[in-house]
Amino acid sequence: MLSTFFKKHSEIIKTVKDKYKLIFIYLSIVIFLGLTESLGIALLFPISEILQNQEIATSYNNIFFNYTGYEISNEYFILLIFLSALLLFLFSGSSQIISFRIAATLTDGLYSLWQQMIFKRYLNARYSFFI
Repeated sequence: MLSTFFKKHSEIIKTVKDKYKLIFIYLSIVIFLGLTESLGIALLFPISEILQNQEIATSYNNIFFNYTGYEISNEYFILLIFLSALLLFLFSGSSQIISFRIAATLTDGLYSLWQQMIFKRYLNARYSFFI
């Protein structure tokens, strides 16, 4: 089991091309994660404004109507904002889990490759090296 684990990781990270692909994928996930997190935080401001003042909900509803052409009541609009915030937070959390998993896999693969390289150097060393 352990040998297949290390073999799988060394095959993934063996070539330079694969390393760059993995690093690019990881960086793009981190950037996407930052964007979803900032959108989630930015969505809290309209929610707090809507809860404090009902007239602001009407103005946001008018902006929504101007962009989409759909007219909905203020109650449904507030529900729509809450549901979109909830979905965005759930999506952000799941993307964080995926990002951490990819980072752990990448780090573990590099670590096992590093260990194998050191082990091979010890195996190929001359006897005088150990004396």
